Amino acid sequence: MRTRVGGVLASVALVVCALTLGVPVRASQQSLTAAPCTSSVGPGIPPPASVPSGTPGFHAAWYGQSGYMTLCPGDTSTATVAMYNSGSRGWVSGVPGQVAYLGTWNPSPGQDQPSVFGGDGTGSPNTGWPRYNRVAVQPAAYVGPNQIAWFQFAVRAPTTPGTYRFYIRPLIEGAQWMEDYGIFWQITVPDTIPPSISRAITVSASSVLVSFSEAMKCSTDGSTASIATGTNYAIATSPASAVAETITATPNPSCTQASLALSNPLTVGAQYMVTASNVQDAANNTISASGQSATFAVVVGEIYGLITRRVPDLIVRSENDPRSLGTVPTFVLDSEHRRIAFWTTVGSVSELHVRDVLGGNDRVVGRLPEGLLTGGIMWASDDGGFVVTASAQSETAGPMSVLFTIDLATGVFRERYRRPLNGPVLIPLGWQRSSDLAAAFETGPGGYNFGYTVVRGSAAAQRYDTPFEITGMEMSPDGSHVLGTWIFEDAVKVWPTDDFDSKTTLASPPNKIATAHWWPRSSEIVYMIGAVNGQFHNKRVERWDPATGRRTVLFAVADGGSLGGQLTRPDGTGVIVPRSGVTDTWELHELATGTVTIIEPASEGFLATVTLR
Repeated sequence: MRTRVGGVLASVALVVCALTLGVPVRASQQSLTAAPCTSSVGPGIPPPASVPSGTPGFHAAWYGQSGYMTLCPGDTSTATVAMYNSGSRGWVSGVPGQVAYLGTWNPSPGQDQPSVFGGDGTGSPNTGWPRYNRVAVQPAAYVGPNQIAWFQFAVRAPTTPGTYRFYIRPLIEGAQWMEDYGIFWQITVPDTIPPSISRAITVSASSVLVSFSEAMKCSTDGSTASIATGTNYAIATSPASAVAETITATPNPSCTQASLALSNPLTVGAQYMVTASNVQDAANNTISASGQSATFAVVVGEIYGLITRRVPDLIVRSENDPRSLGTVPTFVLDSEHRRIAFWTTVGSVSELHVRDVLGGNDRVVGRLPEGLLTGGIMWASDDGGFVVTASAQSETAGPMSVLFTIDLATGVFRERYRRPLNGPVLIPLGWQRSSDLAAAFETGPGGYNFGYTVVRGSAAAQRYDTPFEITGMEMSPDGSHVLGTWIFEDAVKVWPTDDFDSKTTLASPPNKIATAHWWPRSSEIVYMIGAVNGQFHNKRVERWDPATGRRTVLFAVADGGSLGGQLTRPDGTGVIVPRSGVTDTWELHELATGTVTIIEPASEGFLATVTLR
């Protein structure tokens, strides 16, 4: 792919965008203010110094284009690209086998695939393209050898913020694809969706955790728009009954949550309301002075628990306590480890349920259409919904694996991607709701991977073939990145959720890396690592920050045994690892004190840690 800089070609339109408001939680839309947005087009990209000429047959060479675009959600602009006829045959309009078009190309949206940026209205936006997969047709009746055709077409921005690349390639319709491949526009859609409060819970009578729908400004340099500014919060028993508090706010590393320390303890068992105002997300969208609120009940005396397996049940128990606290179905936990999602089947219909870990409150989120069999479940990065997989029997295409997203508020399954069920099983990874970015991977026998797929908004799915040696993938808490373990390279790799080809690598030879997971509510990774020389030695649990490369040893583990996995408490205060050389015995390491507690779970394997109250 060529690198293009500078330029003189012009494009069109500076348009003030329409604002798209998010759905608030217990708040009016008047409390949300979107950042100003103006569409623009960058400088044109000039032609190369020389191009091929006279090559026998149909051929084309890229000869410059209009600039990359920043488009507000839903805005339309015009793109221009010059194609030089570098072949020996002319392009003839209206004649099959001789007329030149621009077609959609790899990697995004894919060869002959519909695009979120335009089309003819059949499964794509209607922007006046000749067809959903044909971007433009030659503008002149005849383009002879060594002549230039200036193709123009409309581009409409999707409503989902993000940075996209849109690829095209010239072709002679009904005959062949031509050079030049690698032609693309980079299209940036600014975030104009205001943030919201997604949740508020108590840690103690003097501490409240406030979670936001996306990454926020969180500097501690005195910025008045930061979630680290205590004066941006208020506590009340009702909208009209404020509670006198001096509040100190501390953000988490991903800037999606603020921990509020209160000067006056709240009443245990009472219900309160926390309001955030004048705070901004990273794109300057604001929860304005009127604020947004979330209610919470003050509950203290948390117990950290374990979920273990004793066939046929899953057992919820307190740490180092054989007393069972309840049973749950096969499950997936939310980010706070307080709610469990699981499938049940009623008749021939599969229901998606959410149950509180403690207390047993259970509700149906949604029901799959009849004829679909359940698959995997993963919570959305903000706990506001799910990405799930199901299998279906198509009369024409055979067995299919289908990827859905489902919002907790609506309970509606939205199909995002389907592929033939030809061996590997489609497994959901996660859903970043703020940018509507869903991801899944394919796994086969032995847990090896065969493919990785992402879907953003209404754009076509982008699938990558992957090395089969990847034994696991996991989406980061904020949904921005994915990790995987390359077993033959003894390495963990991390990549942006929507770009599998851009990877950061933690290599370990001559050491081995066991399972790796994201640290709770963080962009760092926790993993067990050790060397092997007849037996495992120099075993330890480490944290790795992919952004800086910093590696921190949390604690060492005795030599011997094998390299196992690790479980981390949802608040990051402790890590549980298998005890070396001792069957079914685990160690709980308290990170603040270094205290080690031995846990013997009566021949049960730990599956997760939970927070009970």
